[in-house]
Amino acid sequence: MRITRFSAIFLDEAMTSPLLEIRALKRYFPVRSGLLHRITGLLRAVDGVSLEVNAGEVIGIVGESGCGKTTLGKTVQGIYRPTAGEIFLEGKPLSRLPAKDLRRLGLSLQYVHQDPLASFDPWWPMARSLDEPLRAHTDLPWSERMERVVRIVKAVGLDTEHLECFPHELSGGQLRRLTLARVLALNPRVLILDEPTASLDVSVQARILKLLSDLRSEFKLTYVFISHDLRIVRIMCDRVAVMYLGKVVEIGPTEAVLRDPRHPYTRALLAAIPRLSPGEPQDENLLEGEPPSPLFLPQGCRFSSRCPLFQEGLCNASEPALSPIGPGHEAACFRSAELSTSEETVARVGGFGLEKAEKREGSKMRIGESDAS
Repeated sequence: MRITRFSAIFLDEAMTSPLLEIRALKRYFPVRSGLLHRITGLLRAVDGVSLEVNAGEVIGIVGESGCGKTTLGKTVQGIYRPTAGEIFLEGKPLSRLPAKDLRRLGLSLQYVHQDPLASFDPWWPMARSLDEPLRAHTDLPWSERMERVVRIVKAVGLDTEHLECFPHELSGGQLRRLTLARVLALNPRVLILDEPTASLDVSVQARILKLLSDLRSEFKLTYVFISHDLRIVRIMCDRVAVMYLGKVVEIGPTEAVLRDPRHPYTRALLAAIPRLSPGEPQDENLLEGEPPSPLFLPQGCRFSSRCPLFQEGLCNASEPALSPIGPGHEAACFRSAELSTSEETVARVGGFGLEKAEKREGSKMRIGESDAS
């Protein structure tokens, strides 16, 4: 089984404008306290994120737990209403569309939940769960809906007998496949994948990644890929955005960001990769402690309270904006020019099993072989 990097698959169908565009998106949650539940603060889960996603592209969103990755995905899809900012799909602003047009266009943008078991009704068999979106959003008769459900279930590598099962009767890998089947039944163009391989065995992860690769080619999909796993991000994604406390602190081509990280936080994520050689000294970029609360952000750079390169009077004076580093590569750090690729960083990426990708013909990586699960 091979996973193919996607950057050149749909070049002939590339759009002059982004398929999905996010402009200065914010999502704040009010914090209430006291007997009257008055608003006493704002939790800035997503705070001014701007991204462009081209048709056929796979963009990864990475960062620590609590950095705003999932909230960003849910806000883009419409599960959360944006506090500020704009979301454009196919060049059309979703916040300004009439309800009818928004309902139609919104079907092109689907969100795949992190916990597949919780996303299904435990009292419904899978056939009913997969039919429900078609019943709600199409005028197809029951027979045609079932025909589409059966076709999609087979496309994700499962038998029709799984349609008679309830969610608790299925394995994690099977639930992941059926979650994909449910959203694919609506013929989306963009899938927001929230930790699609979380809590799965390595062998099952490999099969899910292969399935995502095959589905993307078959249905001409675009992915926003949210993950903690840098190994998987490098395999799957053309570009990667690194988030910290609600903001993107570095973005660029996956290889450029992972091989030449220009933000101390990105370097810290790479330093957190487990070492396989006993007795190695601790990486100087390894972070300690937890990120600050989004309720009480540090003055200036949000990473200043944990940054090993912190400089008084510079890093805490103002918040850095994303600045160009190389072709398509940007970082939000006053001292990004001082950071360069070290042999240790390259070795760390290679030691994590990522170096082998370059030795595969056609930018492909073999990550396992097995039947569907």
